[in-house]
Amino acid sequence: MAEPGERLSPFVYWGQKTDHISLKIDLKDVVDPIVDLTEDGLKFKADGIGIRGHNSYELDIEFYHPVDPDKSRYRVLDRCIDFHIQKKGDGEVWPRLTWKKINHPWLKIDFDKVAYEDESEEDNQPENDMSQEEVLKQLEKELDLDSAGEPDVPDFKTMYLFMYNLFQFVGFTFISCVLIVNFLRNKEEAITSGFQLVGNPLMVCQTAAIMEILHPMLGLVKSGALAPLMQV
Repeated sequence: MAEPGERLSPFVYWGQKTDHISLKIDLKDVVDPIVDLTEDGLKFKADGIGIRGHNSYELDIEFYHPVDPDKSRYRVLDRCIDFHIQKKGDGEVWPRLTWKKINHPWLKIDFDKVAYEDESEEDNQPENDMSQEEVLKQLEKELDLDSAGEPDVPDFKTMYLFMYNLFQFVGFTFISCVLIVNFLRNKEEAITSGFQLVGNPLMVCQTAAIMEILHPMLGLVKSGALAPLMQV
């Protein structure tokens, strides 16, 4: 849960064309979001499942240039909130999403939706215009510079999987070492005494291995549940 007074922001992935902005707020199971889209910015608040689990998340984005709220729209999906925000005027390439050049660790580039020119206009591109590749490199460079000195905070899923695998690794390594030492000391007798030495740790590790079946079902890993089920 968030600390009292702490403001949590979900990950936001953005891309653009010359006429509109695409925003994807990475928040799952959102119910009744509060959305205030104006010419100058976007304010958003909702309860949902984000980087800090189920919490209240909010955003306050001041756009680089004015947009047209009347021609913009958004959809609340199961896994995200998808915005299509219409730019005002003839449209131009924005060097960044926000008016102020401030580091926002939750703001990411959606490379699948970065397209700076319509395909029909590519042949007429002036020589002094920046190419799409150059703009991408510039955006990446700005993000890298802005994020320097601020370590990335692993999300709950990453930390959980790391601790789970570390637990299993240490557990089975301990069991293997005990069995090897017991065999070197007792030879034939090690066969009968081995389970007495490692029985409890082995049952703990094997019981924890049941989580291998649940991980795919919970969406923590991309593999299927059949293979872990057969192994366990």
